[in-house]
Amino acid sequence: MKKKISMALVLAVLLCIALAGAAVAVGLGAFSYYEKFKGDQPGVVERLEHVDEVAVPVDAAIALVTPQESPQGNTVKDQLLQAMAGRAFELTIDEAYCNGNKLYFAYTFRHDDNLAFYGEGAPDGFDTWDMEWPGQSFGEIASFGNAQFWKEEAQWFETHENGWFASTNCYVGDGADLADGTGLRIWDSWLERVDDHTMHAYYEVELPELVEAQESIDIVLTVFYNASINYVDETGVYWASVSPSTNRGVLRVPLTVPITGDVQTISGAGDFDVYSAQADLLISAFDVAGTVVITPPTEWLEAISAFDPDTSGEYIQDYVLIAGDTEIVNNWGGVIPADDGAYTIELRFDLPEDTRDLKLVPVYRSGFRQENEAIALK
Repeated sequence: MKKKISMALVLAVLLCIALAGAAVAVGLGAFSYYEKFKGDQPGVVERLEHVDEVAVPVDAAIALVTPQESPQGNTVKDQLLQAMAGRAFELTIDEAYCNGNKLYFAYTFRHDDNLAFYGEGAPDGFDTWDMEWPGQSFGEIASFGNAQFWKEEAQWFETHENGWFASTNCYVGDGADLADGTGLRIWDSWLERVDDHTMHAYYEVELPELVEAQESIDIVLTVFYNASINYVDETGVYWASVSPSTNRGVLRVPLTVPITGDVQTISGAGDFDVYSAQADLLISAFDVAGTVVITPPTEWLEAISAFDPDTSGEYIQDYVLIAGDTEIVNNWGGVIPADDGAYTIELRFDLPEDTRDLKLVPVYRSGFRQENEAIALK
């Protein structure tokens, strides 16, 4: 929700709330907390419980204040920039776990009021717009981004045919980066809007290379803040984003996360009648994950690229993990063609009770499983 106040009051008062309170309730578990959202995914629920067992409490509360902006004029755009100055945020890293391959972290983000402003006629300070919808009403374009997000604006524009509505915003960026700026692939996540000032979230991200024999890893989280404005008149709808020139509305938050877990590397390969396969996986405290890279015949690649379930031919599209007498299905999947004529199948299996005797059995597009093409993992 956005708190509506007059622009004059914004200029007169620096609005900042006290940021305090516990993160996720002690004893609940920062990751198990999200089981209520993942109830239809038993494998994810079990994994979150396991992560809680090995995660370490961080409780690093980082207080952030946005830099002051000093616009020279008094346009609507200048006033929005002033409203973004001196905003107060608190980012608390509740728990984290890193095994050198995957990084899990849960955080609580608190912020001061997101403010909303509005006025009649055209807002001054905007010579160009980031997006335009000629000939359309606000109701017709409210699904841009998220219809629920634009609910307050939509209600206001129902009774104002020529005017503008602006609001300030803030959020934590998806996932995390390494200290050198390398983005980390997101495997799993959830974000909960607790109230008007609080968000909870967790992420599972993958490191680009297995990090071994290190005590910690340096990452960076990003907090974004800006203002957005919608203007409506008889010619259509216009939208723009406003960010301060000092930092473009970006606050970088460096963190050091200890590496407290490890993984076991296993692999296997096979040269079969018409294709070859190379499997590389990691056994962690709660799953077995990795890839199989297949070098196939040309007709397999043609079938994959056809994307037609009625005419595409046969090819390997998945694997099952055999652990002793137990069969475990792949929770991930996905066939990823490469430029070199090979393709990759992504794998993620629940952790078997016994990992000493593992093999992968291919599953063809028709559902047929070829037992004599199994790949033994060592």
